[in-house]
Amino acid sequence: MVRMALNHIIPAALEYKTKLLKEVSLSKDIYGSLTGCDTEMAILEDINKYIADVRDKAVAMKQARKKANVIADDYERALAYHEIAESFPALRKPIDKLEEIVDNKMWPLPKYRELLFIS
Repeated sequence: MVRMALNHIIPAALEYKTKLLKEVSLSKDIYGSLTGCDTEMAILEDINKYIADVRDKAVAMKQARKKANVIADDYERALAYHEIAESFPALRKPIDKLEEIVDNKMWPLPKYRELLFIS
């Protein structure tokens, strides 16, 4: 999950962010201001917030896994891994938000609504 977040989700969100920034920049060049770019700016703020949240949670999960890997006692290591598994929903929340925002063509994975119609 960490690898997927860092290597697929964040790059896709950054690609969409770049597209929006180009649109905003072009609009500013043509019209001389950001008037009319309120939607794009709000989406950019959300993307920034969710990317940071994904990264923070993924890095924390990765560090927890590194610590768990060196625990000698099997039971204690299993408890540590269980704790890591319990943090999956917290990482999924900002990823799910990004899934709703990022352009379908840029999203690297099937979206939930697409999975519902796969037979």
